[in-house]
Amino acid sequence: MAKVETMEVIAPARWATALVYGDFSGIEDDAECERVEAFMRELLGPVVDAIGEPEFRAALGTDTPHELAGDYLKYTVLVTRGGNDD
Repeated sequence: MAKVETMEVIAPARWATALVYGDFSGIEDDAECERVEAFMRELLGPVVDAIGEPEFRAALGTDTPHELAGDYLKYTVLVTRGGNDD
């Protein structure tokens, strides 16, 4: 039976609407849209929540180290893992 777990990732706060709802209307730069889409493809599942308040930080120590310093959020990702624990 598959197990559903969660994991947390840290990414720019300005990406919240795109990551959680798939709404890219707040991201006006095409190159940034492409970076968000690439980040989403690398995740092990969908982003289902943004946690807490934005926190200013350098991009190092986040899951998007190539982005600039700024406000970042923790996001919850749903991960489904296949298993044969029967």
